[in-house]
Amino acid sequence: MPATSTWCQGPVPRIIGGSQEPAAFLSWGTLLCSGYGIIQHRDQQRLAGTPFFICRSLGTCQRAISSIIRTKMLLSGDVEENPGPSLRGMQWNCAGLSQGKRLALHKTLVDERIAFCLLSETRMTPGEAACFSVAGYQHHGIARNCKGGGVSILVREDLPVETGMAVIGRIEQVHATIHLARGTALTVTSAYIPPKHTFTATDLDTLLTTDGAQLIGADANAHALAWDRASPPNTKGETLTQWCIDNQFLVCNTGECTRYARHHGESTPDVTLSRNCTVYTWTSLYSPDSDHHHIFFDVIVGDDTDALSCPRLQKPMYAWLKANWRNFRLKVDELCRKIGREKNVNTLEQKLSSAIRIATKVSVPRGCRATPPHWTPELAKLDEEIAGCGPSHRREKLVATRKQILDRTTKKRWSTLCSRLAVSDRCSWHIVKKVYAPRPLTTPAVLVDNAAITDYRQAERFSKLYSSRARRHPDSHPPAPIKTIASEFSPITMAELRRSIKLLPSGSAAGPDCLYNEALQHLGRTALNVVLRLFNESLRTGVVPPAWKTGVIIPILKAGKKAEDLDSYRPVTLTSCLCKVMERIIAARLRDTVESQLTPQQSGFRPGCSTLEQLLHVRAALCRPTHQYRTGAVFVDYEKAFDTVDHDKIAREMHRMKVSPHIVKWCVSFLSNRTGRVRFKEKLSRSRTFERGVPQGTVLGPIMFIIVMNSLSQRLAEVPLLQHGFFADDLTLLARHTERDVINHTLQCGLNVVLQWSKEYFMSVNVAKTKCTLFGCIERHPLTLQLDGERIGADRTPKLLGVTFQCLQGWQHMRPKRDARWTSDYCR
Repeated sequence: MPATSTWCQGPVPRIIGGSQEPAAFLSWGTLLCSGYGIIQHRDQQRLAGTPFFICRSLGTCQRAISSIIRTKMLLSGDVEENPGPSLRGMQWNCAGLSQGKRLALHKTLVDERIAFCLLSETRMTPGEAACFSVAGYQHHGIARNCKGGGVSILVREDLPVETGMAVIGRIEQVHATIHLARGTALTVTSAYIPPKHTFTATDLDTLLTTDGAQLIGADANAHALAWDRASPPNTKGETLTQWCIDNQFLVCNTGECTRYARHHGESTPDVTLSRNCTVYTWTSLYSPDSDHHHIFFDVIVGDDTDALSCPRLQKPMYAWLKANWRNFRLKVDELCRKIGREKNVNTLEQKLSSAIRIATKVSVPRGCRATPPHWTPELAKLDEEIAGCGPSHRREKLVATRKQILDRTTKKRWSTLCSRLAVSDRCSWHIVKKVYAPRPLTTPAVLVDNAAITDYRQAERFSKLYSSRARRHPDSHPPAPIKTIASEFSPITMAELRRSIKLLPSGSAAGPDCLYNEALQHLGRTALNVVLRLFNESLRTGVVPPAWKTGVIIPILKAGKKAEDLDSYRPVTLTSCLCKVMERIIAARLRDTVESQLTPQQSGFRPGCSTLEQLLHVRAALCRPTHQYRTGAVFVDYEKAFDTVDHDKIAREMHRMKVSPHIVKWCVSFLSNRTGRVRFKEKLSRSRTFERGVPQGTVLGPIMFIIVMNSLSQRLAEVPLLQHGFFADDLTLLARHTERDVINHTLQCGLNVVLQWSKEYFMSVNVAKTKCTLFGCIERHPLTLQLDGERIGADRTPKLLGVTFQCLQGWQHMRPKRDARWTSDYCR
C-alpha cells in the first residue's frame, strides 16, 4: 500500500473513494477559510464547531471537495484509478406494492440494469411477502405490521446472496450480503422508520451488521441540513447525523428532494448511507407510482479492477409448438433404417439417441422466450410526457390516467392467466405453487471461512458430499450374479411401449443425453420398432447402457433453510428420458408382482394412496372411543434414507418376493456403477461414482425403496400391541393401553426392532429428530425410551407430514397461531 499523502494536517474523517485506510486531508477549519463551497448560516448557533454546523457541512463539504481530494490521492498513490466492481443500485419507498406498481418496478429494474433494489413501505402481508417475486430477481424481505411498513431487498439472480436478519421493531430492517469476486462483499440494508416513531443511537446500532462494506437505504423520516434543504431539521435528523459521524458512515445524498406531496411540497425523508465503499452518481428521479422518488446510484466495492459481469444471456430452448413433426418423423425413421440389425445394447443406444437428437435439431427451432409486451406504447408515451412536466396540475392528470391504464393492464393479464388454468394442466399447478409457496433464493451464497467460493468449487463440494454418502458400507457386498433362463423371458410389447410413452410429462428437463419427452412422443413407426428392439435386448441380457446410468444432480435450496448448510439442499437428478420410458415398463411389471405382497401400513408411492392414509391412521388411534385408554407414539426419522439404501438388499428383497430374474438382473445393472455430476449455476463438477442409494428423480427409485422398507414393516407387525404406519421413510409407531408402563414397553420393543433392522440393512436413524409423545398426559417427559443407548426426546406438539398434533385437547397450542392469523386478516 503506498504511503498516505501528508500535504495537510487536521482531523481525519473518511471520504468518498480511496483505500480502506483513512486519508488525511484539510481540517474543517481550513476548509472554512478556503471557502470550498461552504455557506455559513446567519444564525450564530450554527457556526463552525457546533453540532448544527457539522450537520450542515457533513454532506456539503464532502460533495464540494470530492473531486479535488480524489485527484490529489490519485497523484499520491493512495487510491487506484479503477477501484473495483461497480453495482447499479436503486432505492424506493413504493407506498404499497400493488400489481401495477410491480409491473412498473420490473420495467425500471430492467431498463436501468439494476443489480439490487432496496424497497421500503411495501405493505405486503406475510403470505404476499413469502411468495413475492420479480422475474430475474431474488427476494428477501418482511411483511408489514398493523400500521403499514414492510421492507424488502431485490438482488439480481446471477449474484450470490447470503440473507441476513429481518427485524420488525422500532426500526423495520432487512439485510443481505452480496458476494463479489476475490472475496469482496457488500452488505445492503433496507430500513423503514414510521413518521411517528422516534429512535436513539442504540436503536440505530441494530443496523450495524458488518465491519466491511455496507450500504443502508432508509426512509428514516428524519430531516437535517446535510441532506434535506427543503425541510427544517428535527431531532431525528440530529440523532442520525451524530450516529453517522460516530460510526464513519457517509451520507450519499446530493441534496435533491426524494419526496413530493401535493399538500406538503418537497422534502428528503430518504437517505442513503455508505461505509467502506464508494457511492457516486446518486440521483433522485420523479416516480409517478409513489409520492417518493426513484433513487439511483452506483457502488464500488474493494480494489478489484474487473468490471461486474452483466446478466448472462438466456439459453435458447426448443420451441415445441413451432416444430415440424412430420419432417421429424421422416428424418428419424430415415436415420433409424441405417442402424440395421445391430444387437449390441450400448452401440444400439448410441445410434438411436444420435438419430433422435439430429432429427430434433433439424425439425424443431430454437429461441428464447419473448417477454410479453405488457408495457404498451400508450404507457411509454405517458411516461415521456410525465418526465417532461414539472409539478403541475397537468402532471397530476397524466399520472391519474397512467394509473388507470396500468390497473386495466394488470387486470387483463390476471384474467387471461385465470382463463387458462385447468386442473389437468401441469403449468397451472406451477402457477398456483408460485403464488402460495415460499420462494427460496435462486443463487444462495455458499460460504467457506466467511467467504463465498466459486461456482465450480461449490459444485465440487456438493459432489463430494453426495458421493461420500453413497459409499458402500464396509460390511456390505455387491449383489451376487443373477442367473436367468431364456425360456422365462417375457418380451416387451408395442402396447407397453406406447402406453409408457403416453405417460411422459411435457416440459420436463432433458438428461445428459439431451433427449426430450416431446421428441419421444412423436417418434415414427420405424423409430418405435428400434426402441422396442433396444428395450427387449437390454432386458434379455440384463445390460443397461452407460448413458442411462449417469445423471446431472441439481441441488435445490429448501424453503426456509440456511444457504450455507449443504444439508439444506435437496438433490434432484436429471436422467435420460429414454431410460425413463424403459423404467415405466419395468415399474409396471414390478408392481404387478409385489403390490399384493406389500403390507397395508405402507402408503407411500403406491397407486390410490397418499399422505391422507397415514394421517387418518394416527387420527383413528387417538380418537378411538375406549375408556381410560391412552396412546403413545414415536415418530422415527431415518437419516438420508434414499441415499443409503444398499443395492444387495434391494436384490435380495426382490428375490424373496419372487420377482422375475430378468427384471432383478436389469435393476441390479441399473443401480451398479452409477455416476453423476453436480451442476451449480451452469458449472459442472467432476464425475463421481455412487455405490449405494437410489437416485432421486428416477421412476424405479421409489418402488425399490418401499420394497426394502416392507421387510421392516413385516417385522414390526409381529410385535404385540404395536401399531405402525409408513409413508416412504416416515415411520410412526403407536401403542394403546390403560397402563403407561405397557405403552412404554411396547414402544421400546418396536424401537429395538427398528434398531436391529437398521443395522442389518446398513441404514441409520437420526435420534435427535426422532420424537415421542404420550397423548392425554400433562407431564413433559412421560415416556422413557431409548434407541442405541440414546434417549428419545419428548415433543408435546409433534408434526407428521406437515400436520401438527397436540397431546392435549383444547386451544392452548393453537391460540398463538390463531391470534397471528386474526391479526394478519385485520391488517389486510
